[in-house]
Amino acid sequence: MEEKWRATETGESDDGYKQHDGVYVRWELPDALRRGTAREPGGRTEFPLVPNRWLVVRHVQGSPELTTGWVVESDCLDPKNGTSRFIHPVRPDVQDPAATPYRSTITTTKIGRAHGIGPGGAAWSEPAGTSEARKELFLTAVGPGIMTFHAYQPYHPNVFSLHDPLTGVQGQADLDYQIVGWYSDPAQEELRRRLGAAGATVDTVLAGLGWTVDDLPPGWTPGSTTYCGRAIGVRWTSGTLPESDRPGKNDVRDKIAVGSSADEAHAQLLAASGHDALAATDPTLLHAAGSGLLDTLDGPDGPDGPVRTGQALHKSWYRRLPGGTLWRLADTTDKGNASGDPKSVTWTGADPEHEEWLARLNGAQSAYDEKQRDVTALQQRLYALWWMHGLPLIPRQYAREQFRAEIDPANPDGLAARVAGELADLRRLQEAVTALVDGHTLPAHYELRKETLPPRLLQPARLRFDFVDEHDDTRLVDLTAHTTPVGAWIVPNYVDRSLLCYAPTGEPLGELRLELREDPTGSVSEVVGWGPLPDSATRTIDELRTMRPQLHAFARELAAEGRDAFTDLMATVDRALAGIDPGNPYGDEVLGALLGRPLALVRARLGFELDGLPVSDAGWQYALDWKTSTEWRTRPAGRPTPPQIAHLDYRWPIRLGNAGQQGDGLIGYFTENARSTPSRRRARPPAPTTSP
Repeated sequence: MEEKWRATETGESDDGYKQHDGVYVRWELPDALRRGTAREPGGRTEFPLVPNRWLVVRHVQGSPELTTGWVVESDCLDPKNGTSRFIHPVRPDVQDPAATPYRSTITTTKIGRAHGIGPGGAAWSEPAGTSEARKELFLTAVGPGIMTFHAYQPYHPNVFSLHDPLTGVQGQADLDYQIVGWYSDPAQEELRRRLGAAGATVDTVLAGLGWTVDDLPPGWTPGSTTYCGRAIGVRWTSGTLPESDRPGKNDVRDKIAVGSSADEAHAQLLAASGHDALAATDPTLLHAAGSGLLDTLDGPDGPDGPVRTGQALHKSWYRRLPGGTLWRLADTTDKGNASGDPKSVTWTGADPEHEEWLARLNGAQSAYDEKQRDVTALQQRLYALWWMHGLPLIPRQYAREQFRAEIDPANPDGLAARVAGELADLRRLQEAVTALVDGHTLPAHYELRKETLPPRLLQPARLRFDFVDEHDDTRLVDLTAHTTPVGAWIVPNYVDRSLLCYAPTGEPLGELRLELREDPTGSVSEVVGWGPLPDSATRTIDELRTMRPQLHAFARELAAEGRDAFTDLMATVDRALAGIDPGNPYGDEVLGALLGRPLALVRARLGFELDGLPVSDAGWQYALDWKTSTEWRTRPAGRPTPPQIAHLDYRWPIRLGNAGQQGDGLIGYFTENARSTPSRRRARPPAPTTSP
């Protein structure tokens, strides 16, 4: 093939390729005939038989004398006169191959034949009437077992498609094609098979196939089916390339928009169209309307509707994959949880005895979900190794001598000599280009625009935000019974400008406040101090270390940073609470105007979770190194990441909280270092200046 194309480059005739000129007519099978199902519980998937005879008639508009037709025998098996590569259907214990198209072993052949019945053609009759082997039908949409057999035209010439060479059609012509299909044996077609099932009726069978019949006579039962389609106005021009339907630059001006989805691009296009009714419309509003999010925009979230809508639109940019299952116990009586001793209140809201087995269930479910993702990734790796194992060292159509001849510099017709000559031409062109640079520099004010493509994840992943036990960050509260992420409750005291601290169960602990303290030099300064609340035995911050480690770390950090940090924190709390809607009917009439709403000091773990094992370099040097991906989670601390999965060391910025969202209750956060002490504090981020 390569030599033939080289011949056309040198000006030789390309008559050998003109045999492929013409119109390729392909017909699509009905959807019901392209779906495989198990015909009995636990049975294998079987595809229905499809029509094996097709009549194709071509009409040339304005030239009825050029009308012609073909009959396509889609299931004709003939290793010499067939058209498309195929294998005989397989069935054990075939006694007489002359009486059936089936074989006991894999036998290659060719399938499909077109019989011309137009001018110059011959009459056609059904071959099943004279050939015993042609009576049994076998053809399905997947052919020899290829799922795309019916969809990819090169797979099925003269099976589900026909090549019309347009013999006698000169110049420009408009062509019409009519296609009609049927079964050579109506008794074997899919409709008759379904009607023969126990309890089947015409209505139920037609509904199962997705077909309808207008004015269906009562008691009528169809005996056979016929399938038809047409292509009208196919433009053909012989001798020249067909007219391109690609629009010109001016044709598409202001008619093309780019977006993350069709709805977003359409919204941008409408907003920029200049239409009087849409000129002042926000494209985001049009996008939300096209995505069915108007209820979210003006729904129960109130002022947060635009924020929620923006988040929903952003989520639509990504494809969702199953992330696993988390079990909850729900109260279906609508009575809610009864009040009681704070010690009996659990994180999940379940009874203490139920929470333990719920945690075991979620733990087992989480392990199962993770293992399932890992197994899927290992299966994909195994399939890739199977494929690589089947690759020949040298493709069958080549020999080593051919490669040696191509890379021999002494061979004037070889690739090495061709490359050497091209390099010489390239150097001459480079010199000519360089000579033009001095006289054709860019203007002094010209500035090149550079676009930086941000990094992207190489495989599906999700951001995990998990609440963990206040004493042990390896214990997820959803997977461990009798745990809570709440380290303390903190209530702002507006009268004394202090922070009242309580245990997770509501027991009073102490108060963080500014107080005057004299240092050893005798100077007095304002510092952050701790005082016990009534009924509290916690006299100092250090006494919190064991029982309330998170509150201890928070209070110690705040006391160490001093007066300015405390004042900033109080101001941040005031501003944040003013913009947070708690979503409940309780307000100042419950807590009073002297105290702020309780703040929860909770412990959480943040990180990315990959969907299965990490993808790795697909090069041959890592082909057999599948253990690196399976052992990456348990590698020793401090061990460098292997180069084939180096992307696991990438750092990603994450924004916590949204000050523009009234339903967001985040006030601030701090992170921990290896010593489990606060290393960095962050206040609530400012509200965005533009809508999402």
